[in-house]
Amino acid sequence: MRTQKKKRLILLDIDDTLFRCDTFVAFITYYLSTHMYKIIILPWLLLLAALFKIGAVSNVTLKKNALLIFRGEDRASLAACAESLADLLFSKSLNRSVFEAVKSMAATGLYEIVVISASPSFYIEMIGGRIGASLTLATDIEFDDNGRLKASIAGANCKGEQKIVRLKREMNLEDYDLERSYAFSDSITDLPMFELTGRPVAVTPDRRLREHALKNNYIIIN
Repeated sequence: MRTQKKKRLILLDIDDTLFRCDTFVAFITYYLSTHMYKIIILPWLLLLAALFKIGAVSNVTLKKNALLIFRGEDRASLAACAESLADLLFSKSLNRSVFEAVKSMAATGLYEIVVISASPSFYIEMIGGRIGASLTLATDIEFDDNGRLKASIAGANCKGEQKIVRLKREMNLEDYDLERSYAFSDSITDLPMFELTGRPVAVTPDRRLREHALKNNYIIIN
């Protein structure tokens, strides 16, 4: 009896990987273009972003404050906004080299696409659906009993090692051929994801990731 081959995974980051931008920033910008009265919070977010750049505030603090923009929105309104944003992202910001590589591998039937992103799940899930991901993992956001967004994160920020924690919670990785699996990301913070697979791919890497990628024979997509 022929032994059934294990499937392989394509672990795919989104921001500055599948798309050539930070999609949460893009979502905020798009949302504010139709909700101008909320722009009053923008100077505060820009200050926090500057503090984040120098390490004075955490990514989680910045993200929670950014969520204040959407507080009170219901799921349907956010989904409609996400749909429009996705149209823009795929037409204007898609990294076609990454997209074509992922779709080509998935078309062989040997791979499952798993989207793993630190950005909010209320729009990342739609992106995962559009590219045929079998699983989409992102930072979950809390909603109240009436289905309206609260400016708080449900659980942990889906970043770094937490991506692997979430992945193991949802999948039995022993069922997959990890040595022949791929991980696509632009950031050294995704080192746990790179190290999980046998075929890490550094996408438009910065200096730190490029040095690590060259030293460890990663595939590099510029």
